[in-house]
Amino acid sequence: KKGKKKTRSLSTFGLAVRSSVANVYQKLSRTDCYKPLFLSDEEMGIDTYAERVLGDGFLSPEERKRYRCQFRDELAKGHESMCITVWGTSTSGYGQLADTIFVWRVPVVPGSTHGGNTAKAVQECKEVAPKRVSAEVVKNFNHIINGIANVPKQLRDALANYIFRGDANPDNELEEEYVKFVLDLAAGQPINPELLVDGRAGNSRGGRGIGSTMFTAFW
Repeated sequence: KKGKKKTRSLSTFGLAVRSSVANVYQKLSRTDCYKPLFLSDEEMGIDTYAERVLGDGFLSPEERKRYRCQFRDELAKGHESMCITVWGTSTSGYGQLADTIFVWRVPVVPGSTHGGNTAKAVQECKEVAPKRVSAEVVKNFNHIINGIANVPKQLRDALANYIFRGDANPDNELEEEYVKFVLDLAAGQPINPELLVDGRAGNSRGGRGIGSTMFTAFW
């Protein structure tokens, strides 16, 4: 008798990554060839894993990095009935650790226009990458801020504007009290605490751990 081959069961983490990669391939199957898909945190299923599996709204930077690494490894295994091209850039300077990733489907048997279509797709990625990455950064910033305290939308926008654009109110759309709060905060002046509600009491850790200390450390 042949011995039964032992198979290693995947962890919840591994199953979540595999499911997310399968979803990406399914989406690519419905997308035109040479049409780049930006692999945002949402496309990778990072937030879904954090909320549905862990019951937490946000992964730590270390866990997020580990998830993205395993996602890349799973994606690199390929698909039995699909050919893809992956293009990415990395802030760390190492291509294998790309943190801005686009992927698109190509014909199983490329035609005479393959080279031109690929060059066009790469150029499209280069043009939209800064905007897509900036949107991801702001999204994660908002997620972290809202986890620290119940921040009014205008105050959150003023903070994001100041940090990412250098001006708390570049479009002159925000009320003065929120702009003043951010400018006073940056200048080390007293701030109006009534604009904030400490979010530690209702955090997912019951007032303990990272969620209970970030409020004071941030402000």
